Amino acid sequence: MKKHLITMLMSAIVAVAIGQNMPVKLDIDASRKIATASKLFNGANIEDINNQTNGGVFSQLLHGEAFEENIETDFLNLDRADYSKIYVMLDERRIPHLITQPDVYSRLNWNNLTEKYDFHSEDIYNAGKFHQPHIISGYRFTSRFLVFDSLPGNIQKIMLERINGNEQISKFWSKLTTGDPRYDYKLIRDGKAYMGRQTQSVEFVEGSGEVGLTNHGLYRMGIHFEAGKPYDGVLRVKADKPTILYISLRDEQGKVLAEKPYQLKGNDTYEKVLFELTPGREALEGCFGLSLKEPGRIELGFAFLQPGEWGRANGYPLRKTFADALKKQGITVMRYNGSMVDVGVDTYNYRWKKC
Repeated sequence: MKKHLITMLMSAIVAVAIGQNMPVKLDIDASRKIATASKLFNGANIEDINNQTNGGVFSQLLHGEAFEENIETDFLNLDRADYSKIYVMLDERRIPHLITQPDVYSRLNWNNLTEKYDFHSEDIYNAGKFHQPHIISGYRFTSRFLVFDSLPGNIQKIMLERINGNEQISKFWSKLTTGDPRYDYKLIRDGKAYMGRQTQSVEFVEGSGEVGLTNHGLYRMGIHFEAGKPYDGVLRVKADKPTILYISLRDEQGKVLAEKPYQLKGNDTYEKVLFELTPGREALEGCFGLSLKEPGRIELGFAFLQPGEWGRANGYPLRKTFADALKKQGITVMRYNGSMVDVGVDTYNYRWKKC
């Protein structure tokens, strides 16, 4: 630490001297001790970019846990590296547009969380231009938005069907059905969301089988489940009548590794459901499942899944493998960067949350 401080001081002195064309003379007495840096003063900065927290040290294994994202973008055939760079946004007419995420530190004026849309059309069509177009999987963004009018007809058709049809499913979740059920998935914006702006509803209308959702973790890359080790979590879910909700861990083919039924009171409030599941075998790219096995309807506000205490650092919501790796590097303190709370497209996510 002392050597680094001396180097920085020397660099500063040399820079000033060069700027003023002055001769430079440095006298260094390496035998003289002027301070001692604590061994604990060895830290690193962390912020939620490149999945340092969500998908990194944070114990949450699900992605899209608050159901805030709009419909899936699979119809765009994005390269895997671009999957998280384009999202669907709604204007006040419920017309869907595309927004790109690479320049997340551009300031944007969001509407109030109680509104049913993301951006006003005036802000979308008059968005400032990039210095250079952003080409993402062949889509050319000259500003933050790729407006609906400029998209090919087949993509417009799919977007409108997804936005208004019976398969309105938040981006990082997937439809789960077995048997021959009739179903209805809706993304609800009525000002009554558990957090944020949007609620995901799942309805088993009639028929037989199973209706629900699966989550495959960060960017749908799959969740690693270790055999015989417990995983726990919490849901915030609402039903308007007594309903049995099935919570499961599944493998790459969707086969159940562990499953339990949970009885909802059905009092039309967001119930807190605590659960624990232990997979009977390992899955490298598994998924988390929520489902109904008889007609009924639920509204999902929040989902959280993490390893049991075996996989967390001192019981905190921190993944032990990441914490151990940091400790091995000698890191003893972390600084959480606060600038992201003030700028970017998702600053509202950093308000205090209920869980």
